[in-house]
Amino acid sequence: MKYVENRKEVLDREITGSVDRRSETESMEHEEHMQYRECMEHVNHMDHMEQNVWEALHMFRKLNIGSILPRLNKGEFVLMNGIYHVQKKIGSEHGVKMSDLAKYTHALPPAVSRSIKALEKKGYVRRFVDQNDRRNTLVEITESGQEVLQESNAIMDEFIHRVFEKTDKEEMARLVSYIYQQYELAKEELEKIRESQKKAKEATDEEA
Repeated sequence: MKYVENRKEVLDREITGSVDRRSETESMEHEEHMQYRECMEHVNHMDHMEQNVWEALHMFRKLNIGSILPRLNKGEFVLMNGIYHVQKKIGSEHGVKMSDLAKYTHALPPAVSRSIKALEKKGYVRRFVDQNDRRNTLVEITESGQEVLQESNAIMDEFIHRVFEKTDKEEMARLVSYIYQQYELAKEELEKIRESQKKAKEATDEEA
């Protein structure tokens, strides 16, 4: 695997451009880039093997998936699929809460709200007040939005099929198993770090 020495230059090129020039529909993609940059800044403190593994696990973030979708950008595509999957998961026939959508997409609520507003202007989603709890705002995909989502998913399915039909199935199975293993290890270590930080903060607060 080719080792890229100057990670900061790669990251700077990836997220070049000011926030002011971004449209509201790109806000989620920008936040994703910023999260990626924050993670990758830590890579410089790793040894070469750890660095290469971490970079490999994040390479798909660099793919401009939105470039093959005619009517949605990457953030909108993720968000609309999020609405569909959350609604299916909770068994709702009347939309999903914005807060649940933010949790599902791991995005900040303001970013989700901005992107939903942009999708609403296109007529792909509809927002309305939850009649059971008027404190909540629900969102659902409209009929035209469903057509666009089906079209986009068909394009993505074809793209994925074309990629994986060229991949050895046994190698892919091993890769998937390894990625899941690393994910579980990373999740476990994150929880340990959070717990350690929480205890350290509590100890500091007690001393104060």
